[in-house]
Amino acid sequence: MVHYHDIYETIARSWDFDVVLYGHDHLKNELMIWDTLVINPWAIAGNKEAPSYAIYDTTTHTVEFIELT
Repeated sequence: MVHYHDIYETIARSWDFDVVLYGHDHLKNELMIWDTLVINPWAIAGNKEAPSYAIYDTTTHTVEFIELT
C-alpha cells in the first residue's frame, strides 16, 4: 500500500505482490499489471467525486467500489 500514484506501476511490475493499493489522486481505478491487481479505492471524503471506498476480497481477488449517497 502506497499513498502516491506515481510509484504503483514500478511496485506492481516487481512481481513481489498480488495486490498494490494506492491513492493520492482520489480517482477510482482497478487494473492488472501482469499478475498484480492494482487498486485506487477512490476517496471517502469525496474530494473530487462522490464519497466512496473499495472492498477487496482476498479469496476471490476481486474489488467492489461502493459509492456513498
